[in-house]
Amino acid sequence: MGYYETEEMKGLSTQFDCTISDENDSSKTSYLKVELPSMMYFERLKFEVSGVEFYARFGRIKVKKERINSKKKKVTTLETIAKFEINSNSTNEVLVAPTQLSEFYIEIDNKDNKPLIVSDLTASYFNKYLVSELEPTQSY
Repeated sequence: MGYYETEEMKGLSTQFDCTISDENDSSKTSYLKVELPSMMYFERLKFEVSGVEFYARFGRIKVKKERINSKKKKVTTLETIAKFEINSNSTNEVLVAPTQLSEFYIEIDNKDNKPLIVSDLTASYFNKYLVSELEPTQSY
């Protein structure tokens, strides 16, 4: 029992396929490494999954962050930028804070369930336009 509110966003969008360059399943978690051809801007991810008929999984999108520690050594960590849920009753579109990346990682918690097979991953963003009145005598 609960209250759910959904919102549909309409408009033109640009989408592109993401390449899953590495996929690894441990005992309870699936790890995906996603590589894009260059720094790409996106606002949502759409998962196409198979492997089981009914499923509900929580996951995280992570990015590599580098910093210098107190001993002047470079330390690389994975920082979570989004959390999501995918399930067999939805379109599995995940909204992500607008971001620009060339590489990111996805962790999917399987718990004691059979791992999902991510057959396709598509990123997209809504097209945005600027309308302005420009003067022909001005230099811009």
